[in-house]
Amino acid sequence: MHFEPGIPYQISPAPWQLKGEGYLMLYRFSNEFLKKEGYITEGLKSSLCLNVGLVMLVNYQSSPVGPYGELLFIPGMFHYKGKYYWHISKIYVSSLDSVMNGRTNWGIPKELAEFEFEKLNQGITSAKVKLNGELVFNGQFKDKALGFPLSTALFPFQFIQPLNGKEYITHPRGSGKAFFSKPLELTTGQGFFPSIDTQTRLACLHIPNFSLAFPNPVFL
Repeated sequence: MHFEPGIPYQISPAPWQLKGEGYLMLYRFSNEFLKKEGYITEGLKSSLCLNVGLVMLVNYQSSPVGPYGELLFIPGMFHYKGKYYWHISKIYVSSLDSVMNGRTNWGIPKELAEFEFEKLNQGITSAKVKLNGELVFNGQFKDKALGFPLSTALFPFQFIQPLNGKEYITHPRGSGKAFFSKPLELTTGQGFFPSIDTQTRLACLHIPNFSLAFPNPVFL
C-alpha cells in the first residue's frame, strides 16, 4: 500500500487495550516456502531459527481506533542480537487508523484491505479478505466442543519489527477461552498472502472473546 504524505487519521499512541474474536492457526513451514513467500524483512532472514509460525485472523470489536478486522502472518522465531523474537512479516487490517498507528507505534507493516465476517448456519463462521477486489484470504471455520483457558503468560510473544530505520520490540499480553476449530475451507490469493494451504497445519484455535494489551515499545 502506498501512503501519501498528510493522510488524515486518528492519532492514538501506545499503549492499546483491545477486545475481539480471533482464529489462531499454528503451522510448520518449509524453508523453501519461507524463502519464496515468507515476506521476511531482509535483515532478519539469516536469523530465522524455528520454522513454526502462526496465521491469525481477528475481528476486533473494540480498540482505541474502533472496530476493525486483521489478518497476519508470523513466519517463525528469530534469534537476533542474542535474543529470541517473533516477527509479523505480512499483515492486513480494515482500518486506515489501525494501519497508520500500527506502523507509528510498533513498526508493524500494516496494509489496508476489505474484510467480511459472517456467521453461517450450523455454527460455521466465514471470513473473506480482499485487496482492490482481489482475494487475499477466504476461510470457513467450525468449532469443536472442547474449550480451555489460553494466555500469553503460558506462551509469551516478544516481537521485533524493523521499520523505517528503527527496530521496535514489543511484548503484547492477551488472554481468553479457546476452542479447537476446524477450517472447512482455507484459500489465499496468489501474490497477496503466503499460500498456507501448501504447508503443515498443526492446530487451529478459535478465541471467541479475548483481551489484548499492546504496550509501549522499546528500541534496539
